[in-house]
Amino acid sequence: MNHNLLMALLEINDSYLFASEKIYTVLTVVLLIWGGILLYLFRLDKRLNRLEKEQTHKSKSESSFPSI
Repeated sequence: MNHNLLMALLEINDSYLFASEKIYTVLTVVLLIWGGILLYLFRLDKRLNRLEKEQTHKSKSESSFPSI
């Protein structure tokens, strides 16, 4: 595809989004998706930290008793 034609199409699409205020809808959807991803990662990090603490506590209690 011709570079100038591609740039013209992109400019038309950009001006269309801004003129019809659909850019705010797109921005809202993108921000909601990123917010969901960040919330998921935050909750996953909390769960992993809790599991790591349980694992280290469990391994410490097992190592305090000598095996026979």
